[in-house]
Amino acid sequence: KMAANALLKNGKVIARSFAQASSIRSLHNDKVYELRTYSIKPKNFKEFYDLSVEHMHLRTNHSKLVGYWTSEIGGIFDMVHIWEYDNLQHRAKVRQAMTGDQEWSSKYISKVFPMMERLENVLLKLDSKSTKSRLLLPTPWSPMK
Repeated sequence: KMAANALLKNGKVIARSFAQASSIRSLHNDKVYELRTYSIKPKNFKEFYDLSVEHMHLRTNHSKLVGYWTSEIGGIFDMVHIWEYDNLQHRAKVRQAMTGDQEWSSKYISKVFPMMERLENVLLKLDSKSTKSRLLLPTPWSPMK
């Protein structure tokens, strides 16, 4: 059960807090998130981007894409993406399946791998002891709505 409290100003909700009635532990499981950063050679960035748009469905057939971004500040030729897995075993199975996926290998990996200067990946796991949730509502003067 979730209980919500609202902070009102002039009859408008300006902040909400949520309290978990049951254990916070129940919110978490064994999910693992993989944060991947590809640093692309500047001359290949557009081609890499276009190939990613064209063939990303082949990758998302294997696991859930949480988000995929280009970098605007700091590493402007970086592509950053996060993938969700049920657990470490699920990730291992996905990686094995992708290795055997000939269409993924031939249409995407074989073409983009030479375009990369660096590949970095980090595995992330939610920590129930340090999890803090916050819902933010924009102020009238906030540029981000």
